[in-house]
Amino acid sequence: MVSECSYKALNQIGIQFFATSEIKIGGQVKKSPEDFIVNEILQNDIILDENSTLKNMFPEGGLYTWVILEKKGIDTLSAVQIIARVLRISPNQIQHAGLKDAQGITRQVISLWNAPTKGMDNVKINGNIRLKSPTRIPFPVTKEVLKGNNFKIRISGCEQQDDELVQCLNIISRELKTQGILNYYDLQRFGNNRPISHLVGMMLLKGEHEEAARLYLTYTSENEDKYVTNLRKSLRNETISFREFERKIPSKYSIEKALALAFSKKMTNPWDNVDKRVVRLFLSAVQSFFFNQVLSHLVMLHDKSLHEMRKRLPKRLPVMGRGINWDKYPREITETWKDSTSKFNLDTSDLVKPVTRKGGKQKKYGILHFERAWNVIPEGLQAKIDNRNNAIISFSLPRGSYGTIVAREFTKNA
Repeated sequence: MVSECSYKALNQIGIQFFATSEIKIGGQVKKSPEDFIVNEILQNDIILDENSTLKNMFPEGGLYTWVILEKKGIDTLSAVQIIARVLRISPNQIQHAGLKDAQGITRQVISLWNAPTKGMDNVKINGNIRLKSPTRIPFPVTKEVLKGNNFKIRISGCEQQDDELVQCLNIISRELKTQGILNYYDLQRFGNNRPISHLVGMMLLKGEHEEAARLYLTYTSENEDKYVTNLRKSLRNETISFREFERKIPSKYSIEKALALAFSKKMTNPWDNVDKRVVRLFLSAVQSFFFNQVLSHLVMLHDKSLHEMRKRLPKRLPVMGRGINWDKYPREITETWKDSTSKFNLDTSDLVKPVTRKGGKQKKYGILHFERAWNVIPEGLQAKIDNRNNAIISFSLPRGSYGTIVAREFTKNA
C-alpha cells in the first residue's frame, strides 16, 4: 500500500504519494556533492567510473570526439556552455544523452563535433569540470547510447541508530524490490530552488512570451541566494533596469542574462535570445508536470493499490504531445489527462500551437508525445549504514528515472 506525501513543494509538481509504506528514516540527501554520485550506464552495460576509458568501446574514427565528462556541483547544460566557451566552439557542437543534476558528482559521455583529441585528456576546467579519454567515434552521443544511470547516495542525519536503522532500511528495500517506485519526474525537472519551469512552459504554449520571461526573471524563493532574490525583487518593483539586472546577476544565471538583455534591446519575443534547447526544457516540464498529476490521480482511482494498477493499466502511460492517438489507451487514462490539462486551460493541441518567431514567421513547438513507464523497480538495490550512522544506498535505474525518487522512499521528506 502506498503512503501519502504531504510536502507542499512536491505536491506542487504533482507528487502526491510514496510507493512504500509510512516507515521512514528521515535524514538529508545531498549535504555535499560527495553524497550523490551518478554514473551513466551505456548500452553495452558498462558503468562509467573514475577509471573508465572510451578506448575500444565503440568503432573508432570519424568526426565526433567523445569524452567522459566528470563534473561536480554544476548541471549538464551549464557545463556544456563553459566547455564550449573554453574550447571556442558553439554549444550546438556538443551532444549529450541526458541531463545530470548539479548537486552531486556525475559522469557521462558527451561528443564534440569536429573537435581535436590532442590535449583534451584529463583537462580540468574551473575546478569542477574534468574531460578525459577523448576518442574519435563515427557518430554523436544520443539518448540511444544511454541505458540508464547507477547511483550511490549517502543519507545523513537519520532518525534511527544502528540496528534500528538497519531494520528500517531492510523493510523499505524489500518493499522497493517487490513493488518499485512511482516513476515521477522529480524537482530537478522543474527547478530545484524555484520549481516553476512548468508554469513558464505553460505561458509559452499560450503565446504569453513576455509574461513567461517576466515570471522567470522575478519569481523569488526562500531556497535561493539572498543576493539574487533581492535582485529579482528590485526588477519586479522596477527599482533597477533590465540592463542593470543583467549586469549584476552572477554569470551562472545565463538564462536570466539572456532574457534581461532581450528586454533591454526591446526584442519582440525575449525567448528568441535563449538557446532553443533551453526553451524546449520548459516545454518538456509541462509534459512532466501533467504526467505526475495523471499518475497521482490514477493512484487514487485504484484505491492506492499498485497491485490493482498493474492489473488494469498498461506498463507505460502516454505523455501528451504532437502525434498522440488517444484511442489506443484506456478511457480512464485519456479522461484523466484531459481533466488534468483542462484545469490549467490547456489541451493537447497547445503543444503544437503556432507562435511568432524571428521575422514574423509562424513556427510550431515540436514537442512530440511519448510513453513513460509509471512503475520502475530499482536494479541491484543495496542499503547499509557506515560507521557514522549514515545510510548508504546504491542501485541502477533506466534512463529518465530519478535517483532522488528512490532516496525519498527512504527519507519520506522533500
